[in-house]
Amino acid sequence: MLETLRTTAEKIAFTRDTVQETKRQMERTKQVIADMLNKLGDCGKKKPEGAPTASPSPTESAKIDPCLIGTWTASSVKDNTGMHYAGGTGFKVTFTSDGRETVDYSGMQRLTWANGDGRLIYTGRATAVIEAKDGSAKIDRIENAGVTFTGVFSVADAAKKTKSLPDLGIGGLPSGKGTGSYTCSGDTLVYKASHAFASDLTVTLTRAKQ
Repeated sequence: MLETLRTTAEKIAFTRDTVQETKRQMERTKQVIADMLNKLGDCGKKKPEGAPTASPSPTESAKIDPCLIGTWTASSVKDNTGMHYAGGTGFKVTFTSDGRETVDYSGMQRLTWANGDGRLIYTGRATAVIEAKDGSAKIDRIENAGVTFTGVFSVADAAKKTKSLPDLGIGGLPSGKGTGSYTCSGDTLVYKASHAFASDLTVTLTRAKQ
């Protein structure tokens, strides 16, 4: 009888030890599973070393000189051909960080010959996507061609021509379809303009105050 009781006690102790070991193993397994779940949750949050970076968005990749960004007002329009134009100031040019340029002619003074016999009138506004860097600018595409040009070549309006323009007009950078040069420093922007009957102008713009 005593031997039987001893054997039973040993079995109970063995069973208790086995249960405790099983519990410890289960706790270790639960910890391993928890660690794996945490690592899975981090997937996609951390880039592995050497992983390629994502392509920049159109805004990030826009090639626009930071100096240009903002709104400018034409303060001087100088003729370099001997035609003695006067006026032409007051139009506004806005450059944004996504590479867009908008020219607004609503406040522009008409360009006139010094003797008053003719005038060049620009109205409306136009927007283009441009590239401008290191003093050189070019148009990638026209998004909105909303400018109208009117040329009056006599006091009596005997010779008059009006047409819609496919580009930014005389105030654009560049003003035609090719490339153009510019100088931007602080609050002053200078570039050459060429359009219609004004083939060589120097435009000076002043940065608008915020």
